[in-house]
Amino acid sequence: MQEYLDELRPPVLVVQDNARVIAANAAARKMLTWEQLEICGDLAGEVLGCMHAREPGGCGQTVHCKSCAIRQCVTYTMDTGAPCRKTAFADIGLVSGDKRISFLIETEKVNSFVRLTMYDIEEG
Repeated sequence: MQEYLDELRPPVLVVQDNARVIAANAAARKMLTWEQLEICGDLAGEVLGCMHAREPGGCGQTVHCKSCAIRQCVTYTMDTGAPCRKTAFADIGLVSGDKRISFLIETEKVNSFVRLTMYDIEEG
């Protein structure tokens, strides 16, 4: 599966229930500067560096998580099997300060997983 993922040009995360990341392609690892073994098992908000994932309760448990486009699309696709396409915004926490990025996400169910693809990534 990893060879197939690495051939895809846009950043791709493969997630399970609750947006838990089980794989990432080379483009996602480069964008996120994480190694594959470091992100497997983490929630998408943790992997993306969402500043709300650092709040009490963590990714998926804060008041902000209810409006998270990534979480909404992953959950929708996991529950229904239907794809989802939505503009997402992430408040990314960095050592040098927080910033907001926007991107288009698409989700597709593949067996018991969801493929989360990110396009048009821009700092805002």
